[in-house]
Amino acid sequence: MTHHRRKFRNTPVVVDGARFDSKGEARRWDELQLLERAGKIRSLERQKRIRLTVEGVHICTWVVDFAYFEGERRVWEDFKNPVTAKHPVYRIKRKLAQAIYPAVIIREVF
Repeated sequence: MTHHRRKFRNTPVVVDGARFDSKGEARRWDELQLLERAGKIRSLERQKRIRLTVEGVHICTWVVDFAYFEGERRVWEDFKNPVTAKHPVYRIKRKLAQAIYPAVIIREVF
């Protein structure tokens, strides 16, 4: 059996049948579910695929960990550690998404 080292050394976990990239991400999901039940956020989704298209040309797809509404504002949230938050591909997708969707709040949670 071969073992490969995970790119960012995170440890995936499965909680209630759902796979998360890290324990921290699973914890954040629990927090967001509580906020949704309390009526603070709504329409909570996991692993939301965001198409990043410029002038009709599909550039790439960005998968955010969580998406929801806070009042009338759309929020896309990514659970990151300091290393992954600095990754060049992540940084450019985040900047591209913010430029294409300026009304969306993009949050990094550590």
